[in-house]
Amino acid sequence: MHKLSDEHVYMVTKTLSAKARCARRWTEDFNATGDIRAERIPLDPSPLFYVFGVPCIALYRGYYILAGSRGPELYGVLANVKNNATIKAAQRDWLLGPILASEDFTSAQRNLTRIYHDETGERITTKVQAHGTIVSTDALLPSERTSQACKARFDRIITSVFDLSLISGGDGKPSFAPDYQSQGQALAIELLRETNPVLEDLINKLQTVAATTPAADYKAQFPALTKSLDLIAGIQKDIQAVDERYRDALATWREIEAELMTTQPGPRAMAVLSTIAKPIRDNLAMLANLKAIYGTPADVEASLYRPGYFNEEAEAPPGNTGTNEEAEAPPGNTGAINYVCYPGEEDELFRNRQTN
Repeated sequence: MHKLSDEHVYMVTKTLSAKARCARRWTEDFNATGDIRAERIPLDPSPLFYVFGVPCIALYRGYYILAGSRGPELYGVLANVKNNATIKAAQRDWLLGPILASEDFTSAQRNLTRIYHDETGERITTKVQAHGTIVSTDALLPSERTSQACKARFDRIITSVFDLSLISGGDGKPSFAPDYQSQGQALAIELLRETNPVLEDLINKLQTVAATTPAADYKAQFPALTKSLDLIAGIQKDIQAVDERYRDALATWREIEAELMTTQPGPRAMAVLSTIAKPIRDNLAMLANLKAIYGTPADVEASLYRPGYFNEEAEAPPGNTGTNEEAEAPPGNTGAINYVCYPGEEDELFRNRQTN
């Protein structure tokens, strides 16, 4: 098993078929289908490519950057996530243009440099250095000539995206070329299509939907609704306040009931305590019925909920003439603390108890 340099990896892909690569057992560099392993560790030297004088780094099928040992540091290992769809969608093995070579990469020692004279990738000058001698030749590699020659075997070249090409940021992080911001979205979309063809349908769908989507100005689109937003926020705040006050009031009332169970006051004392406690109980009942309106009756104590509670509050009691004289209270729970009597009955009970 042998580890190949980046130059050898490039030459192997240009010389041998995918099936032949698998047979040679270069398992550190190629996977079982003959494609470059996504996790392959780069090894210098790396080939350099000039497209109309611009130094470029080769990109394999949209996912592997052939940038040498410093490639992961300067450019990252993968341009896209490797997947079978991306590999199958790539028109050719190698793409030149999306990644520009840094000055350090350009000046590094290497044995292979290719110079492209047109965008077809078919007119190429290859410089090979062997034993200290540099040989320039216009001869094509086996996959680019004779019976194997076809457009799919030539390196694919795109120059229209140079202004968007990935370059070394100099601080160990990749960045885009300086003119990126001035180019707008058109070149960015073209770059995506070139490096990851499987995104074509998604890009087209996004553009279609975006073109028919109105501007995100909700005030203009929904004027009536936006006027109600403050009201809605206020209602939500009030609901939260009711919830909190109901919980506190219910907890307080349960403490009072527990204390009464412990002390067990007599009838007269119970009547006095009921009168004192009535506002507390009334407040709790109001909060419970408020909560039942925006929630459900099941959200409150059953003993506190009364259908039509607030309608009763709004209507005058039967027989009320509007004077300050109080009508005779019917038998009932005057203090809501589990003691039933008529008003004043506790005095008679108290006198009877004293006489006995």
